[in-house]
Amino acid sequence: MHARRAVTLAASLVALAALAGGCGGDDSASSVTLPPLSFTTTRATTSTGPASTAATTTRSTATTVVATTIKRADIETTDWLATLRAASGFSVDTVSPSTSAKQPYVNITFAPALAGYAILDSVTYGDISGDGFDEAIITVFSGGTAGNTGLLMFQLDASNKLSLVGPNDFYTSFGYKAYGQVDKGDLVVGHVVSAGWEPNCCQSGYVERRFRVVNGRMTQQGQAVETGYLAARSNTIEQFYSMINAKKFDTAYQFTTPAFQAREPFDKWKAGYATTKSVEAQATSTEQAGPVKFKLTAVDTTASGDLTRTFTGVWTLVYSTAKHQWLLDTAEVQLGG
Repeated sequence: MHARRAVTLAASLVALAALAGGCGGDDSASSVTLPPLSFTTTRATTSTGPASTAATTTRSTATTVVATTIKRADIETTDWLATLRAASGFSVDTVSPSTSAKQPYVNITFAPALAGYAILDSVTYGDISGDGFDEAIITVFSGGTAGNTGLLMFQLDASNKLSLVGPNDFYTSFGYKAYGQVDKGDLVVGHVVSAGWEPNCCQSGYVERRFRVVNGRMTQQGQAVETGYLAARSNTIEQFYSMINAKKFDTAYQFTTPAFQAREPFDKWKAGYATTKSVEAQATSTEQAGPVKFKLTAVDTTASGDLTRTFTGVWTLVYSTAKHQWLLDTAEVQLGG
């Protein structure tokens, strides 16, 4: 048996030598394509039967890749109170008056203006990263007429690590009466704007920015967009006539569009109220586009005494992003109504 293995090995060496020698002395380069690395071992066995058999084992170095997938956790099952307490830079109060485990008061070292009550009993979920898994949006409420101070967004990564989506500067960028909502895969962040004369309840417009989570960070999509609240047009009409009633003609004139002012120069426009003793307007609040109805009660001084008249009509207004309010542009007015 040992002699047989020696003969087999010698024959193999002769064959390899012939290949290495260039197949009969040809000066051209020879190439040999070898199969993937593997080896076969023949092991002699002893059999009690009439004939012996050989057991052959084949082994390859090819690597077998075993795919492993970590099951993504359900972010909606998160213990949000524990999460906030564990977040870097956060302090969480659940013992002071008006606080609770569902609405703790949160202070954040890198975003002090965001301080407020984290509303944990109405967390919003939506896929803002486009990876098929939801992020969590927690509203932070001021506790007063200022409304919401902003929001917090958390994300689970592929290893189920939960973290606040950065950058930190995002959490210092919220305006007055902030809000957030999910729309078409974007996080829409908005806040109200005003010219300054409006009551706290009823600002003239709002600014919205759109964000998506890209590479784990909040990334703004496009430019911020400012829009006027349609319902605020009635307040604008009433404020315009209130300024006229107070004889603040310069201020009232600033409530009109450049196109109106081109048609009605200030002195000519002001002269139209030379005999007006008082004026009061009531406008119809509507969220429908188009002209806004109003009713006007005016008292004018005449040679025979005060004359009270009622007018009705419509004003068409245009929103000004420069002034953060609606401006009166054209009117159709008739006596009576």
